[in-house]
Amino acid sequence: MHDMALPSFRPRPPWWGGDLQTIRNAVLKDHADLDMWPGSRMTFVAENGDHLSGVLHQATESRNAIVVLLHGLTGCEDSAYVRASARHLLHDGFDVFRLNMRGAGPSRAACRTMYHAGRTEDLDLALRALLGQGLGSNGMFAMGYSLGGNQLLKYLGETGPDALIARAISVSAPLDLAAASARLENNRNRVYHRWLLDRMKQDWQAGPLDIGATQSEVLKNALTIRAFDDGVVAPLNGFSDAADYYARNASGRFFD
Repeated sequence: MHDMALPSFRPRPPWWGGDLQTIRNAVLKDHADLDMWPGSRMTFVAENGDHLSGVLHQATESRNAIVVLLHGLTGCEDSAYVRASARHLLHDGFDVFRLNMRGAGPSRAACRTMYHAGRTEDLDLALRALLGQGLGSNGMFAMGYSLGGNQLLKYLGETGPDALIARAISVSAPLDLAAASARLENNRNRVYHRWLLDRMKQDWQAGPLDIGATQSEVLKNALTIRAFDDGVVAPLNGFSDAADYYARNASGRFFD
């Protein structure tokens, strides 16, 4: 792969600093109108019978290249940053697929399990389905945000030269899941932490999930994301605890 000179990041006024950039979408409430490119829903069936879904948009003057967008923690196909990215890419001639990770958004009612930071088999399932529809003949690309960015990088690390994606962009991915979880517990981040934890609980309580009494109790009473991951996410996905879940699914280990 040849080296590419990329411009340095310069924040767009008045969104200086990470905090303002984080809350921008909540302040502006830009829903990014996609009516120019009517979407069609696609559904994929996982091995356990869960139904995953997403929305496909095809550009007016398509390059016959497609970008798969992966949302972050507690997000979905309609997250503001997903819609804004879709609008930009469609204007530029790329087809776009807004993927809901397992149990997110419209797929919640059709899933008995939930996505997590390392569930890369779902991304692989979606990519193969899109290719099977003849999409992306001039290139299959992907862009992941936050937890979706970690999942995307982990997929690339696992598949190497066999990856179905020609190019990828990861935005604000927690490369070290344990460190990211600990950082969220800092006092300065308590508003973000509380907001994310509350939304995680809402997501996990909304669908027909296979969850036992012990996990249900932790789900209701967990005071930190780490406690939630330790008592709910880890045991329901075959990990011994949060530390094991973080270590085995952190994409940063593929950069060593």
